[in-house]
Amino acid sequence: MIKITANNYGKYVGELKKWAHAYYTLDAPLVPDDEYDRLYKAVVEFEKKHPDLVAEDSPTRRVGGRLQKGFAKAEHHVPLWSMEDVFAEDELKAWVDKVRQKYGELLKDGGIDAGLEFYCEPKFDGLSLNLQYDRGVLQRAITRGDGKRGEDVTANARTIRTIPLSIPYQGAVEVRGEVLMRKRDLERLNRERRNAGESELANLRNAAAGSLRQLDPKITAKRRLIFYPWGVEPAAALFDKVSEQAQWAEEMGFAVTEYRTICAGTAQIVKQYEKLHQVRGKLQVALDGMVVKIDNIALHEVFGYTEKFPKWMVAYKFPATEKISKIVDIDWQVGRTGVLTPVAHIDPVDLDGATVRRVTLHNYRQIVEKDIRIGDKVVVARSGDVIPKIVKSLPQYRRDASTVEVVKPAVCPVCRSKLLDEGILLKCQNISCPARVKNALRHFVGKKGLDIVGLGGKTVETLYERGIVNDVSDIYKLRAEDLYGLDGFGEKKIISILESVANSKNPPCDRFVYALGIEHVGEVVARLICTHLVSDTVWDLLQIEKDDLEGIEGIGPEIADSYVNFVRVNGEKLRELLELVQPVPLSLSKNGTNGFFAGKRVVLTGRMSVPRDRVKELLRAQGARIVASVSGNTDYLICGEDAGAKLERAQSLGVRILAEDEMWERLGDGPESKGAEGTASRVGDGKRAPRNDNSPYRTLW
Repeated sequence: MIKITANNYGKYVGELKKWAHAYYTLDAPLVPDDEYDRLYKAVVEFEKKHPDLVAEDSPTRRVGGRLQKGFAKAEHHVPLWSMEDVFAEDELKAWVDKVRQKYGELLKDGGIDAGLEFYCEPKFDGLSLNLQYDRGVLQRAITRGDGKRGEDVTANARTIRTIPLSIPYQGAVEVRGEVLMRKRDLERLNRERRNAGESELANLRNAAAGSLRQLDPKITAKRRLIFYPWGVEPAAALFDKVSEQAQWAEEMGFAVTEYRTICAGTAQIVKQYEKLHQVRGKLQVALDGMVVKIDNIALHEVFGYTEKFPKWMVAYKFPATEKISKIVDIDWQVGRTGVLTPVAHIDPVDLDGATVRRVTLHNYRQIVEKDIRIGDKVVVARSGDVIPKIVKSLPQYRRDASTVEVVKPAVCPVCRSKLLDEGILLKCQNISCPARVKNALRHFVGKKGLDIVGLGGKTVETLYERGIVNDVSDIYKLRAEDLYGLDGFGEKKIISILESVANSKNPPCDRFVYALGIEHVGEVVARLICTHLVSDTVWDLLQIEKDDLEGIEGIGPEIADSYVNFVRVNGEKLRELLELVQPVPLSLSKNGTNGFFAGKRVVLTGRMSVPRDRVKELLRAQGARIVASVSGNTDYLICGEDAGAKLERAQSLGVRILAEDEMWERLGDGPESKGAEGTASRVGDGKRAPRNDNSPYRTLW
């Protein structure tokens, strides 16, 4: 029991702030979720009893206040300017040449004593926000508006975890940046809206803007928005160069992008632009171009402004991400839970550098609402979303005898069994449907599951079709003789697969639960279950009751029902699988307090011998704090192959650099590690769950 008094309240609020910053901004948790929750609740109880003592920057003040009637207007101390857009390399070159010409004239006149370099960073596609701080405390958050006045959305901005409520700088300062929504959070939000029968949010930008402008701050708090700074005012009084602002912002507690660099001229700018364009689709946030600024702030006033934008910066925009294509056919895919998803086959179209031939339509309702037919011409967009989608059909190209209406299927396209029609969703209820079983197997061995290298989708499908692997338990019974003679299975591949299977044993409990593919149980829910309900033995997984699950914040009746029924129906298979895999309870994992990397700020760069997520997992198990970019506060830069700008920056700052091999030595492990964080210790025994052959939750594996 944590006892909070007026004397120690400030200390505990400081702890909460430190833990929250590590979790939300650095993506490097310092303590388990339940430890944070216990302290948070204790602080809340104290603040209820002593409202006059509540700190202005207490994390409890992020929850969201009363429903607002509207947004008042507020002034920016320094105007937020728009930017001139350039769309092609020749337009960029013309701008750079103009800057160089002006710079040459200034040099000739002897009016300056500064070099000319260009600072480049992503142009985030969100909603611009200006944060006003004074004496270290967030005073006001204002949208861009007309550049001089915007809407005061302070109550909503306070709910965004990557916006510090207080900063160590005591002067008056404005931090400008972009409010964004991650792709995974838009997916989650749209899934919830589809299930509720509501229309989906169109794209990441609209989702972020709409979420920030909710009249109820509690809704904004649930939307998981993030904030990336791109400017600080008064810049000239605080910095010599634009490039110094990001490091200052990071020191103040903000999350900053790693995709920023300094370029000497057009060729380097174009190279950075192309690099950013290539990684754009892999990022969790939306980008629509790259911002190019003269790095030396002393030159900004010299170059001046037009009526609309500064002459010292431009936005180098990405190509359009919407294209017109034709729907050639629509087929239906069956997922591991039996849900049917319509997928449109379209004439190939290039979006963000990728050739798109297939586009998901999510469910039959979308086909009806968008009035889509086979043969239609449609607008296809990527616009920062996770996967391409059909925005709308184009009636001006319609509609002749060649177009075909899409008929709602009545039977499963794979096993031909009758479908369950739930209105929004169509489901195949046949648990032996090959599509369901194969997708369940793919999920189990996939990267976010147990990551069994060598058992990719095609390989596991081949093993299933040959009758070698019929459920996930069979994966752990594989022998070399089972694989000899199969096409494409040479001796090296067979040895590699068997080693990968062996290495996948002893995974963390939450990764194992997620890999089971239980409906509604994603990575977050799996960790909640294993953190709150599994003590020193994974056999606890078989004993969890519905009431236990519903007692955990973030788990509702639907999730609880899904988990409990899955375990009840699949008890025998789960017991067998637990014996074979022996997952490790989180309570027995390394606590990270005594490792070499404990408490160290670590940056990764280059290509590693194992997936980057796995390296982060192992480092965090030793207590490392993984950060995105190199600064003077970085303790170690760990380098894989083809290390780039981060290595150069680390060398210039004198940061300690470790090769990947040195990292493995410090971890006391090798690259063959698959993320096990301890040795399984099975204590006691779980009761056998009764078998119900008629249950819809019966095993898929």
